[in-house]
Amino acid sequence: MFICDSCGSCCSHEMLTRRLISLETTGGYIHDNLRNCVNEKLGHLERGEYFCYKCRAKMNEISSEIFQCPNCNVKYDTTKYKFKRPHKYLTQNTTVRSSNDGYENDDDTTFPF
Repeated sequence: MFICDSCGSCCSHEMLTRRLISLETTGGYIHDNLRNCVNEKLGHLERGEYFCYKCRAKMNEISSEIFQCPNCNVKYDTTKYKFKRPHKYLTQNTTVRSSNDGYENDDDTTFPF
C-alpha cells in the first residue's frame, strides 16, 4: 500500500473489497485485518481521511476537499477528482491493529495485506 503524492489517496473501501474478493476467488491467505477493514468500511478515500506521502501524518481538511499536512505543509486539492465519500459520516478512528498481529508500524493504521 502506498499514498499517492498527487491526489493523496491510499486505500479505498472499493480497493479493499476487490482485494478480499480476489483472495477468496483464488484461495489466497486472507488476513483478519482485511476482513475487518471491509466489514467496518475502513477505506480512507470514502471516509475523507488523508495522510501525507512524506511523513505519513494525518492531514487536516482546511476547506472542503482540500487537505494539508500539519508537519510538512503538503497540500492535496481533491476537488478536481470529485471523489464520492459515502462513509465520511463514520467515526474517524482507523486503528486496525491487535497486540499480537505481528506487524509493527509508527502510525496508527496498519493494513498488512
